[in-house]
Amino acid sequence: MAVKPSLKYAIGLKPEDAIKYFQSKGYAFSWDWHDIWQDAHTKAFTVAKAMRLDVLQDIREMVQKSLDGGITFQQFKKELEPKLRAKGWWGKKLVGDEEGGKVVQLGSTRRLATIYQTNLQTAYMTGRYKAFMENIEDRPYFQYVAILDAKTRPAHRALHGKVFRYDDPFWKAFWPPNGWNCRCDVRALSADDMKNRNLEVSQGEGNLHSEEQLVSMKTGRKEPITVYTDPKTKREVATDVGWNYNPGREFWQPDWSNYPYEMKPLVNEAKKEIAETIAASKIPGLKPVPNSQLGSNPGGIYEDASGSRYYVKFYKNELQAKTEYASTRIHQLMGIETPDIQLLRIPDPKGKERLAVVSKWVDGLKKLTSQEMVVYKEDLSKIFQSSVLVKNWDVVGLDFDNIMLTKEGRLFVVDTGGSFKFRAQGAAKPFEKVPAEVKTLLDPTINPQSAKIFGELFKTDVFMEAEGAKPLLSLKKTVLSKVFADAGLSAGEAKELTETLWHRREFLVDRYNLKGTYSPTGFGKYFEDFKKWGTSSWTPKVVNNMINGSTDTAFQIEMTSLVKRFEEYINSKIHRYSRGVARALFREWSHSSSNEGAATIKLWAEERFGYITRYHSGSTNRETIRSTLENHVRLSLSRARLDVKTVYKILDAEYEFHQYYLRRLHGYDEFKALRYVSNSEFNGSFENNLWQGNAVQSVTVKRGGFSGSRQVELEHRVENVIKTYYQGEKYMHYGAGESEYIVLGKKVPAKVIR
Repeated sequence: MAVKPSLKYAIGLKPEDAIKYFQSKGYAFSWDWHDIWQDAHTKAFTVAKAMRLDVLQDIREMVQKSLDGGITFQQFKKELEPKLRAKGWWGKKLVGDEEGGKVVQLGSTRRLATIYQTNLQTAYMTGRYKAFMENIEDRPYFQYVAILDAKTRPAHRALHGKVFRYDDPFWKAFWPPNGWNCRCDVRALSADDMKNRNLEVSQGEGNLHSEEQLVSMKTGRKEPITVYTDPKTKREVATDVGWNYNPGREFWQPDWSNYPYEMKPLVNEAKKEIAETIAASKIPGLKPVPNSQLGSNPGGIYEDASGSRYYVKFYKNELQAKTEYASTRIHQLMGIETPDIQLLRIPDPKGKERLAVVSKWVDGLKKLTSQEMVVYKEDLSKIFQSSVLVKNWDVVGLDFDNIMLTKEGRLFVVDTGGSFKFRAQGAAKPFEKVPAEVKTLLDPTINPQSAKIFGELFKTDVFMEAEGAKPLLSLKKTVLSKVFADAGLSAGEAKELTETLWHRREFLVDRYNLKGTYSPTGFGKYFEDFKKWGTSSWTPKVVNNMINGSTDTAFQIEMTSLVKRFEEYINSKIHRYSRGVARALFREWSHSSSNEGAATIKLWAEERFGYITRYHSGSTNRETIRSTLENHVRLSLSRARLDVKTVYKILDAEYEFHQYYLRRLHGYDEFKALRYVSNSEFNGSFENNLWQGNAVQSVTVKRGGFSGSRQVELEHRVENVIKTYYQGEKYMHYGAGESEYIVLGKKVPAKVIR
C-alpha cells in the first residue's frame, strides 16, 4: 500500500505544534483499540495489543523521530521492525491455551504503516487546527478537502469542498483524520475567498446526530459515530467508529482573551445563556424596576424572577439602537470594557413591543473624578481613539459619569449610544471619512468635558495619543462589516458605515505612523530612552499662525538643558567624539548645504529613507549625485576621524532625538513651514499644490527675514525633520530668531504665498 512519505515532506516545514501535541501524550495499554476511548487517545499514546511498556516506547520513539526529522515510512520500518521482532512483538501469536486460545496479529508491515500514517496525520492535523484558530480573524471559514482518487472513501468524497464556519459543531466530529489512514485535509478561507470562489457556507447545526454502530458481532458491542445529513441532497455521511472527535480541539483551546469579541461567540457560556434566554423572551418574571431610568432615553433597570438585573433602553429611532450595538462591539474589539449588550424586541413600559438595547447589569462600578480618571492612562487613551473612530461625542458624559471603574481596576464605558450618525439624545449628525474628533474632543470650546479628561492626559504624556491608537492595527474590515450586519442594519447601511469607518481607521493609522511608513528602517534604538527624560507636552508659541519656539525664552532654557543631556548620552552610548562630530556636520550644513558635512547628511538620508530626488545643484542623475556625495563624505569623514557606520549612528540618534522633543512641541499634527525660493526653483518644485524639494532642505517657521522672489507655505510631518535650530549656535550658525528646520525633501502639500 502507498504511504505518505513523511510529515516534513508533506508540509514543507517542521510542525512545531504537531510535535508538542505528540510529546505531551503519556502511555496507555489496551488489548482492543476500543478499550481506550477518544479523550484518552488524545492524551495518551497507545497501540492495540502492545501490552509492554518497552514495546510502546520503541514505537513511540520512532513516531517522534518521524515528526522531528521527517523520515520516510521505509526508514521508519527499517529501524523499528528489528527491535519489535527481538521483543517478540511481530507476526501472529497464539493467545491463551491451544484449545481455548486465539491467534492474533501483532506487528506487521501493514500495522506499522497504519501506526505511522495515523499518528503523523493526527499530530499534523492537531497542529493545523491550532494554526487555523490563531488566524480566524482573517480566515474564519474552513473547507473540507479530500484526496480524490480511487482510495477515497465515499463519505469523505461527499464532504469534499464543503465549507463550515470555524465554530460550527461540524468540526467537533469531522475534523480529519476521520478514520484509519484518512488523508483528508482542511483549508482556511477568508470572506474574499468565499466570494471569489462563489462558495456557500454549510450548517452543521440541526444536521448532525449521533448513532451507535455495532463493532463486535460476538459481544454485541456498539460504539458511537456522528452522522451529517446534507440538507440539499439528504445524503448521510458518517465518521468511522472511534473517529468522531477533533483531537486538536480536545488538546488545544484558544486563549479567547487574545481574540476580538466577535470571534469568540461561544466562550462565555454564562453570557451566552443569558443572551439566549432574553432573546427567546423567556426570562421568568422580567419586570421593570419603578423610577430606575438613568439616562436621557426611556427605559430603566429590569429584574427577573431570580433577582438578576438588566438595563433596558428604548430609542425613538430603532437605527440608533442598532448603531449603539455596533459601537459597543467596536469598543470591545479595541480592548475596552463595555456592557455585554443584546438587541431584543420586548414590551416597553406601555406594553408596546419595541427594539431595545438590553445589557446585563454590572455591579460594583465606581464613579471617578476627572483627576482620578486620568490615572488610568492606557485605558483612557484607547477610549479616546475608539471615540474618535466611531464619532462618540458623549464619551465622557455631561457629569463625567459615562466612564466608570470596575472592581478589577479597568475603565468601563457605560454608554456608546451617541455614535456614528446619532447624538446621545437622538439628534442626527454627519459621519465623515476624516475624523475631526482628533481635534474637537480636545477643544474646550467645543467639548469641555472630554477636553478636560483627554487634554489633561495628553498634556501629561503626549505619546499616549499614539499608544491608544495601536489596537486599530488589529481591526479587520471583514470583522467590522460583520459587526454592522449582526446589528441588523440593511446591506446598504452596513456597507456605508463600514466604508466610512475604515476610512477613519486608515486616517488614524497614517496620522500616528502605526505601520512605520514614515520612519527609517531600524527606527527606535534610542527613542524609548529619550522618553524617560519627560513626556509632557510643551504649549507651543504661535506667531502669525506658525509655531515658533524661538520667541519662547522658557522653552529655550529647557531645550538647552535637554540638548546637554542628549550630548552626554551620545558620547557614552555611541562614541566619545559624538558630540563634536554632530556639531561639526550641522555647522557645515548651516553655512552651505552643498559642502562635505551636508553631503554626509544627504547620503545618510538616502541610506535611511531610501531616496534622493534632486541634489542641491538641481541634478537628478542618481549616479552623478551619488558619486558627488561619496566624494564629499570621504573628506568629511577624514576630519571626523570616525568610520561612516559610527557617523551614521550619531545621525540616527540626532534624528530620533528630534522626533522625541518635536512630538512634545507639535504633537501629532502636521506643522506649517515656509520656503523662500527663486523662480527657477519654484518652477522645478511646485506642481498641483504639492512641493517636491531637494533631498534634504531648509525651511523656516518664522515669517519674514529670508530672501527669495517666491514664498511657499508647506505642511510637514514631524517624521520629515532631521534637525532644528533649537540646539542653538553650537550646532548651526543661525541665531535664536532664525527658526530654521532641516527637513527631508519629500513631496508635501503646499500653498503659494507670493
